[in-house]
Amino acid sequence: LIHEAGQALKAAMDRVTQEGGMHLSAVSDRVKGLATMARMFCSALAQIVVTVMEQLAADVSNSEQGKVSKSDLHTVVAKKIRDTQRRYQSSLLSYIKLIEVLALLKPSILPAIRDAYSELVAEVIMNKKRMKGYFSTLPGKTSKMMESVTNDLKEYSAVTLRSDKTAEVGPATMKPVNMQ
Repeated sequence: LIHEAGQALKAAMDRVTQEGGMHLSAVSDRVKGLATMARMFCSALAQIVVTVMEQLAADVSNSEQGKVSKSDLHTVVAKKIRDTQRRYQSSLLSYIKLIEVLALLKPSILPAIRDAYSELVAEVIMNKKRMKGYFSTLPGKTSKMMESVTNDLKEYSAVTLRSDKTAEVGPATMKPVNMQ
């Protein structure tokens, strides 16, 4: 229903501009009214889309299927992260028509929705706990197995930055580049 309303609003605005009656004050006032309505409609619709994305992200990330435990192997953790991302993206497909309406009426609002999507994926879907579990299960040496060794500066031998053997760089030692 919202998709159809957005398409009808876009069609009405396109019809007015195609008919060329913009110079008439009545038509111009009507277009201004339609433009204001489209702006308010798109703002409300964008808020709805972001709210739906937030709720879906919370639902998908809190499900038991995507939980990472300390006993999981790296491949299992990676699979759970991929599956969580796929579930989130597939749940958003049901709302693609709303985003299409926004693309028709106000394409300039799409970057803000894209930013909200990116932030949700980074903060909710790929949260710190999940990523910590992912990196802690990487194969190879982990920080738990490694010894912490620190050296005191007194243990290093002193090194001079310039030795006496190097010539001072200056105009006397430099050769011209293009000498003929």
